[in-house]
Amino acid sequence: MALVVNDILEKITNSFYQGEKFRIVRLKNLNGKVHASIVNINDETSEFVVALSVLEDQKRFKVVEN
Repeated sequence: MALVVNDILEKITNSFYQGEKFRIVRLKNLNGKVHASIVNINDETSEFVVALSVLEDQKRFKVVEN
């Protein structure tokens, strides 16, 4: 799955959609690995840095908007 900035992802837990949606705000290179900074759609003040491989795992996240 190709992810780009401004994609909106929905978190999946236990095979159900949790309803929590995140937007990718920037991509970073940390220690030679690509990470993404994401923010919750409902709370844009807190930012999380997550490995890109975690976001590409279709068991954890699903792209809902490009």
